[in-house]
Amino acid sequence: NNDGINDFFKIDCIEFYADNKLDIYNRYGALVYKTAGYQNTWDGTANVDGVVRRNEKLPVGTYYYVLEVDGRAKTGWVFIMR
Repeated sequence: NNDGINDFFKIDCIEFYADNKLDIYNRYGALVYKTAGYQNTWDGTANVDGVVRRNEKLPVGTYYYVLEVDGRAKTGWVFIMR
């Protein structure tokens, strides 16, 4: 919502793990965002075509992530509210 508070998905200390991979999925399991070398820059915009077009803001809702660091995967969720 561009108020300067929680406008980006922040992963603490990610800067110490430059060799990381982040995938984000919607509630149906469709990939909506994918990157390597994540640097706390995701603002809820899709970067893969599919459910929404690339570079479009994702709708409000819960999204699930898989973060791979040092060959290990960590999973969790993030809620987008606009």
